[in-house]
Amino acid sequence: MSLRQERINKVLIQQISEIIMRMKDPRLGFLTVTGAKIAPDLRSARIGVSVLGEADERKEAVRVLEIATGHIRRELGRSARLKSTPALEFYLDEGALNSFRVQQLLKDIEDKGSDTGDV
Repeated sequence: MSLRQERINKVLIQQISEIIMRMKDPRLGFLTVTGAKIAPDLRSARIGVSVLGEADERKEAVRVLEIATGHIRRELGRSARLKSTPALEFYLDEGALNSFRVQQLLKDIEDKGSDTGDV
């Protein structure tokens, strides 16, 4: 990945996060933009999002973003200093959720160990 692509990815994460925060759609819940990957030709980008909630709530949040892609892209074009605004594709990033699950399992194991006196 080129230095230019890395810089654009950072701009995309920051700008799209701000745009989504301004949308104030209750279906988005606790949504975080976790990453961006701009294509080498700079015409499209995949945007990873993490959503706290049940599986159906996470899917609904991504669906809302897909419906609002035109609005988000238009706002991005106004706020980001790019020659052209890339087409956006949103996907659910399960990495943060998996990390939370592992932390919870480790905490449960630790709690069980302290209950039996083993540490």
